[in-house]
Amino acid sequence: TYKPSNLRSMILDSLTSTVDRYCVSCNQNKSHKESNHFIQTSNYLAIVLKRYHRTNVWLVKNVTPIHIDTELSELFGSYRLLGDTDHHGDSLNSGHYTSTLHVNGAFYNCNDRKITLLENICDSGSAYIVFYSNTWCIWYCGIV
Repeated sequence: TYKPSNLRSMILDSLTSTVDRYCVSCNQNKSHKESNHFIQTSNYLAIVLKRYHRTNVWLVKNVTPIHIDTELSELFGSYRLLGDTDHHGDSLNSGHYTSTLHVNGAFYNCNDRKITLLENICDSGSAYIVFYSNTWCIWYCGIV
């Protein structure tokens, strides 16, 4: 069975990498692990998914489904999903954008003049930007 990529693991993977660096002590290239971390986070997170990669000449869209978590808690505070922006189309030059909102546990697809209630958005092959809000901000600011 096919299992979609998980947004949480994609974020963690993007914070660490192994790179070859020249070592002045031994005069050789050696593999080193580099890691990044968040010192401070904001009330909102906008995560832009890298959906395009370059081949020889063309940009190709990656439509691999990604599991979008409704909550991100162990990475950098406690955040709750607000929604996402989806790109439908094969290239950067054409397509259609829609958005999905997560309100009171329900998912709504906003497509031009039509809003539709959805089952969920947990696995999306068209998500382009995913939006989260700090749970403290949701409570304090009255965002649902």
